[in-house]
Amino acid sequence: MFVFYDKKTGLDYVVIDRSGKEQGKYNMKELDKWETMRINSILMQPEVETVSSFGIGKQGFVKLSWIDNKKLGYDVVGLDNKGKVLWKNGSPADSKLIETADILNADENYTLVYVGKKTGMMTKKADFFVKLIDSKTGKTLFENQLQGNAKQDYSMLNAFVETERNSVTVIGELYAPGDEPLKDQSAGIYIQELEMDGSQKNMYSYFWDKEIKKVKNAKMTEEQKESERKSALYIHKVIRSKDGSLTLMGEQYKKSASALGIASAVLNKGNSQQSVVDILVLNMVAIQFGSDMAIKDYQIIEKKKSRVALPSGYGTAAPPVLAAYIKAIGAFDYSFTSGDKASDKFTVVYQDLNRKEEDSKEKNDLMLGVVTVNGGAIEKSRIPVNSDGLVWVRAAKPGYVMISEYIRKGKKLKCRLENLKN
Repeated sequence: MFVFYDKKTGLDYVVIDRSGKEQGKYNMKELDKWETMRINSILMQPEVETVSSFGIGKQGFVKLSWIDNKKLGYDVVGLDNKGKVLWKNGSPADSKLIETADILNADENYTLVYVGKKTGMMTKKADFFVKLIDSKTGKTLFENQLQGNAKQDYSMLNAFVETERNSVTVIGELYAPGDEPLKDQSAGIYIQELEMDGSQKNMYSYFWDKEIKKVKNAKMTEEQKESERKSALYIHKVIRSKDGSLTLMGEQYKKSASALGIASAVLNKGNSQQSVVDILVLNMVAIQFGSDMAIKDYQIIEKKKSRVALPSGYGTAAPPVLAAYIKAIGAFDYSFTSGDKASDKFTVVYQDLNRKEEDSKEKNDLMLGVVTVNGGAIEKSRIPVNSDGLVWVRAAKPGYVMISEYIRKGKKLKCRLENLKN
């Protein structure tokens, strides 16, 4: 399914078969102001890939839109292979709350959605929910609020459906009593396993200064130690190996003063649209747990840092809010994870701005970092990629990536497979 935007005709979701023949389309001509705002935000950053539609197996696709109810809301819509609506699931039309959503992942069985709700745009307090939708019928199977207890509070970083275990795994940060998820630094991470009806199956907590500290590599370089200071961690993927062990693949990020933002604020007498704070996206992190869920390893995988400019007003935002923004605009260096469950081998691909290969003076247009989780063991490598234009990296068949290149001069789009073993 391809998504096209035209100012006159709106959004077209076009389904193409393998021979290149159009099978049907779904058109959104009358766009709500919120959806128009979302699209304009995407168009302002053409180098960033923003995904809001996913395949759900043989039955078709699922898409996310922002809608204008009494307040800002969201719409999750299932489409068949002709572009016809299968089902709709979203925020109630009469909701008195602002409701936003993000599709975390989707397949032929389930669509997992992260929902945020608050009373007003300027309200800092928000409630967050994990929502599981049946991809075949559009029925909500459960919508659980992330709630704390007397000992700690929680926020969510990511969630994944584990079909083989018939459960949903939620990964997030935990906070000390009295601390607020949208304000204070986290005290650690948790892993929660839910039944398919939303009831809790298992809950595990790991604190930065206790369990996690014990397994961190004692030979950490000074650069790695520096990347740890005052940085937060976003979890991109959970990998479950055949032996029941778990690997979390994450990426570090933290706030940094923005020279351009400060200069802009001075020149515009404080009315700049850019924040005086940037975000530094730092190293990849792999955290591993045994089948008994005891933490057994914590590895920092070095890559060159990248800088993300923030809009005005984001400088005081808490880490979970910043992570959601960075993910929404596609500014993390993580690209995707592909896997072959039969062989118990998974590949995590990310982009590395360090374009030099080891022991080489030559630079490449792009370096891809590759982390292979093979039977629970981690292997690391870097792959050079050269291109004549703007590059996007997408998942392909196991062992490959698809490189999409936009050639500005000829206004052409090229796609090719790149072997990760090269």
